[in-house]
Amino acid sequence: MEMTSIRLTLGEQAVRLAHRARETAEVAEKNGRADPDFIAQLREIGSVTGPSSHVGNHYPLRDVLELIKMVARGDGSAGWLAMIYLTSAVGGHWLGDAGRDEVLADGVRTLVAGVLAPRGRANTVQDGFYLSGQWPFGSGSADADWMGLGAVIDDEPERTGVFFIPRAEIKTLPTWQVVGLRATASNDQVVEGVFVPASRVAYLDGPNLTGEAIANFPIFGLLAAGIGAVAVGIAEAAVGEVVELSGAKTPTGSNRRLVDRAAAQEAVARAHAGLESAWHYLDRAVAVTEIANRSDKVRLRLAATNAMETSRHVVDSLYSLAGGSSIYERSPMQRLLRDIHTASQHMMVGQPTWELTGRVLLGLETDPPGL
Repeated sequence: MEMTSIRLTLGEQAVRLAHRARETAEVAEKNGRADPDFIAQLREIGSVTGPSSHVGNHYPLRDVLELIKMVARGDGSAGWLAMIYLTSAVGGHWLGDAGRDEVLADGVRTLVAGVLAPRGRANTVQDGFYLSGQWPFGSGSADADWMGLGAVIDDEPERTGVFFIPRAEIKTLPTWQVVGLRATASNDQVVEGVFVPASRVAYLDGPNLTGEAIANFPIFGLLAAGIGAVAVGIAEAAVGEVVELSGAKTPTGSNRRLVDRAAAQEAVARAHAGLESAWHYLDRAVAVTEIANRSDKVRLRLAATNAMETSRHVVDSLYSLAGGSSIYERSPMQRLLRDIHTASQHMMVGQPTWELTGRVLLGLETDPPGL
């Protein structure tokens, strides 16, 4: 009954989360950590992509991405955290019953984060592994209950797994001194010889153990789609800021308001068209019930990367249009610029994706790793 109630109010949750994110964005950035009330609200839908046996029925992925976009419109860091928490629990589909029972003991309220890159080393022992390593870009680590950390097993590069560790067993290094997305607290995570039972290791290169549709999306494509949603939300916020600013601002050296200038009118129109197109492309790419063939995988990665690139161009152009007032810390435009450029550095939506998908489209590779 509780799960049904949550499902019916997803749109309301999105509005509430976006509002709280906007209200607390400035303080969260200064603190380098998300607002506690925002995190508490996010827990109500936290592990929504996890196994339905533990989190209830899934929302359509399109609805989850819409929520992420709305939250990012309120604040880029909050949107990024929503993306991390709402998608990371998908790894639970590769855990057996005992592992799911332990990691998702609190059901949908569990917050899972992680770093899939196999930067750790796992040595096999009886009933499990000893894990050590250091993982940068640990987004969401500050408030996560569990983290899934990628590692190479027994120094054999072809053997990798994602090891689920309680947050209390992980050391955080204060490395997140960055230009944007500061409130994500994406610090380095360190594990030193921690025992991980075999039941808490997910092998993402094998078949998932639930067969549920959400787990049949390619894991990299799911992550890329979430990042694309964050990007579009940030860019939509920039459009809103410029629309509000343009009616009140008269640029230096001009006797006309910004809203009356042809350059502003054209820039806002182009921004709307670009973002609507990018979002429609991404929405169509994730509308497929089960992405299994190469064409669907390519479309998903292209749509997410296009959403990022389009959003970055929109924010860049509107930041320039806003003029000198946009450089001050009191202007949301400077934070939007910093956030979108930080997000755009993620490898899932960066320039290499164009090369990866281009090779497939040109027939040079059939189904390369990383797609």
